Amino acid sequence: MEFKKNHKPLILASKSPRRLELLNSAGIYPKVIESRFSEPEYDGQNPEDFAKMLAYFKALDVVNTRTNYYVLGADTIVVFKNKILLKPKSDEEAKDMLTMLSGNTHEVITGFSLISPQAEKITTLASKTKVSFRRLSFDEISWYISTKEPFDKAGGYGIQSKAASFATSIEGSYTNVVGLPLSQVIELMERERIIE
Repeated sequence: MEFKKNHKPLILASKSPRRLELLNSAGIYPKVIESRFSEPEYDGQNPEDFAKMLAYFKALDVVNTRTNYYVLGADTIVVFKNKILLKPKSDEEAKDMLTMLSGNTHEVITGFSLISPQAEKITTLASKTKVSFRRLSFDEISWYISTKEPFDKAGGYGIQSKAASFATSIEGSYTNVVGLPLSQVIELMERERIIE
């Protein structure tokens, strides 16, 4: 039997199957409308502000498509030594990212923005998680790139799948690393009385 919470009409402004699965696991079943917002190049601002900005504009792009819906937008970035790692565009870029993260600790930041119908109220927050990787061999990095998994994921890896064995420790929200800090999002929805 499917567990469902009673909630007001909600749109997830993301095509990420991982974010949808996380919300579904908590009994939240939003309508999915992918945002058409085109992500700008990172221009040196604070990484947390950058993640929040991306989440806000993704949600804002969708809010007028359904006037009686709340809209949730989110964006996840990986930060290592103040360098933002988005989704790699090539094998070489994925190799560079994974080599950087190998044997080191990095930060995963997810910005999330909740916009009420007609944009009467907007709340944009962020969650941070520290992730430490064991040292990865050249062969392991090459194998992982060959799976094609890195290419739709910030930082070039998916913690919930084939890269699960890379992490030696996670400090903070695990679901944040997957793509949505689920506990914080649910708390926000309860505070805004979206969950009835």
